[in-house]
Amino acid sequence: TSQGDDDFNKSYKRFTVEHPNAKLALAAHSLGTEIAYNATGEQKYPGLREIYLYNPASSPVQSKDHIRKIITDPRVQLFLNKGDVVSNYFSQNLKPDELNRVHYGRFSRAPQNAHGLAQWTAVESY
Repeated sequence: TSQGDDDFNKSYKRFTVEHPNAKLALAAHSLGTEIAYNATGEQKYPGLREIYLYNPASSPVQSKDHIRKIITDPRVQLFLNKGDVVSNYFSQNLKPDELNRVHYGRFSRAPQNAHGLAQWTAVESY
Protein backbone atom coordinates (compact mmCIF):
# COMPACT_ATOMS: atom_id res chain seq x y z
CA THR A 1 0.00 0.00 0.00
CA SER A 2 2.98 2.30 0.26
CA GLN A 3 4.99 1.65 -2.91
CA GLY A 4 5.71 4.93 -4.60
CA ASP A 5 8.14 6.75 -6.82
CA ASP A 6 8.97 10.41 -6.29
CA ASP A 7 9.67 11.07 -9.98
CA PHE A 8 6.36 9.49 -11.02
CA ASN A 9 4.47 11.40 -8.33
CA LYS A 10 6.03 14.70 -9.44
CA SER A 11 5.27 13.97 -13.10
CA TYR A 12 1.67 13.00 -12.32
CA LYS A 13 1.14 16.10 -10.16
CA ARG A 14 2.68 18.35 -12.82
CA PHE A 15 0.36 16.87 -15.45
CA THR A 16 -2.71 17.46 -13.28
CA VAL A 17 -1.70 21.09 -12.70
CA GLU A 18 -0.79 21.84 -16.32
CA HIS A 19 -3.82 20.05 -17.80
CA PRO A 20 -6.66 20.41 -15.27
CA ASN A 21 -9.39 19.72 -17.84
CA ALA A 22 -7.77 16.80 -19.64
CA LYS A 23 -9.33 13.35 -19.62
CA LEU A 24 -6.70 10.84 -18.62
CA ALA A 25 -6.32 7.07 -18.91
CA LEU A 26 -3.54 5.51 -16.87
CA ALA A 27 -1.91 2.17 -17.76
CA ALA A 28 0.72 0.34 -15.74
CA HIS A 29 2.34 -3.09 -15.52
CA SER A 30 3.60 -5.25 -12.64
CA LEU A 31 5.11 -3.24 -9.77
CA GLY A 32 4.33 -0.08 -11.74
CA THR A 33 0.65 -0.73 -11.02
CA GLU A 34 1.20 -0.15 -7.30
CA ILE A 35 3.29 2.96 -7.91
CA ALA A 36 0.73 4.41 -10.33
CA TYR A 37 -2.38 3.47 -8.35
CA ASN A 38 -0.99 4.79 -5.07
CA ALA A 39 -0.15 8.10 -6.76
CA THR A 40 -3.77 8.46 -7.91
CA GLY A 41 -4.95 8.08 -4.32
CA GLU A 42 -2.56 10.70 -2.99
CA GLN A 43 -3.28 13.23 -5.72
CA LYS A 44 -6.93 13.45 -6.69
CA TYR A 45 -7.46 14.21 -10.35
CA PRO A 46 -11.03 14.45 -11.64
CA GLY A 47 -9.90 13.91 -15.25
CA LEU A 48 -8.69 10.38 -14.51
CA ARG A 49 -11.37 8.25 -16.13
CA GLU A 50 -9.76 4.85 -16.72
CA ILE A 51 -7.02 2.84 -15.03
CA TYR A 52 -5.65 -0.23 -16.83
CA LEU A 53 -3.59 -2.54 -14.62
CA TYR A 54 -1.65 -5.24 -16.46
CA ASN A 55 -0.45 -8.14 -14.29
CA PRO A 56 -0.74 -5.98 -11.17
CA ALA A 57 1.68 -6.67 -8.35
CA SER A 58 0.15 -8.52 -5.42
CA SER A 59 1.00 -10.88 -2.60
CA PRO A 60 -0.94 -12.82 0.04
CA VAL A 61 1.00 -10.86 2.68
CA GLN A 62 -0.40 -7.64 1.21
CA SER A 63 -3.47 -6.08 2.76
CA LYS A 64 -6.62 -7.72 1.41
CA ASP A 65 -8.40 -4.39 1.94
CA HIS A 66 -5.92 -2.70 -0.40
CA ILE A 67 -6.49 -5.34 -3.10
CA ARG A 68 -10.26 -5.05 -2.67
CA LYS A 69 -10.03 -1.24 -2.93
CA ILE A 70 -8.35 -1.59 -6.32
CA ILE A 71 -10.75 -4.29 -7.52
CA THR A 72 -13.82 -2.24 -6.58
CA ASP A 73 -12.55 1.03 -8.03
CA PRO A 74 -14.95 1.62 -10.96
CA ARG A 75 -12.16 3.17 -13.04
CA VAL A 76 -10.04 0.01 -12.94
CA GLN A 77 -9.82 -2.65 -15.63
CA LEU A 78 -7.67 -5.63 -14.66
CA PHE A 79 -5.58 -7.65 -17.10
CA LEU A 80 -4.70 -10.92 -15.37
CA ASN A 81 -3.31 -14.33 -16.22
CA LYS A 82 -4.15 -17.28 -13.99
CA GLY A 83 -0.61 -18.61 -14.51
CA ASP A 84 0.97 -15.39 -13.25
CA VAL A 85 2.14 -15.73 -9.65
CA VAL A 86 2.69 -11.95 -9.39
CA SER A 87 -0.95 -10.98 -9.97
CA ASN A 88 -2.66 -14.17 -8.81
CA TYR A 89 -3.79 -12.66 -5.49
CA PHE A 90 -6.10 -10.39 -7.45
CA SER A 91 -7.78 -13.41 -9.06
CA GLN A 92 -8.18 -15.00 -5.63
CA ASN A 93 -10.01 -11.94 -4.29
CA LEU A 94 -12.45 -11.37 -7.14
CA LYS A 95 -16.15 -11.87 -6.63
CA PRO A 96 -18.26 -13.32 -9.47
CA ASP A 97 -19.98 -10.00 -10.23
CA GLU A 98 -16.58 -8.29 -10.68
CA LEU A 99 -15.41 -10.48 -13.56
CA ASN A 100 -16.88 -8.10 -16.15
CA ARG A 101 -13.94 -5.74 -15.56
CA VAL A 102 -11.28 -8.44 -15.85
CA HIS A 103 -9.53 -9.59 -19.00
CA TYR A 104 -7.63 -12.87 -18.79
CA GLY A 105 -4.62 -13.65 -20.94
CA ARG A 106 -4.03 -17.10 -22.38
CA PHE A 107 -2.80 -19.46 -19.66
CA SER A 108 0.90 -20.23 -19.75
CA ARG A 109 3.09 -22.22 -17.39
CA ALA A 110 6.10 -20.18 -18.49
CA PRO A 111 6.39 -17.27 -16.03
CA GLN A 112 7.74 -14.84 -18.62
CA ASN A 113 4.72 -15.49 -20.85
CA ALA A 114 2.16 -15.39 -18.04
CA HIS A 115 3.54 -12.11 -16.73
CA GLY A 116 4.81 -10.43 -19.89
CA LEU A 117 3.20 -7.52 -21.69
CA ALA A 118 3.37 -9.33 -25.04
CA GLN A 119 0.21 -11.29 -24.17
CA TRP A 120 -1.75 -8.03 -24.32
CA THR A 121 -0.39 -6.72 -27.62
CA ALA A 122 0.06 -7.77 -31.21
CA VAL A 123 3.82 -7.33 -30.77
CA GLU A 124 5.62 -10.65 -30.23
CA SER A 125 8.16 -9.41 -27.67
CA TYR A 126 9.67 -6.35 -26.03
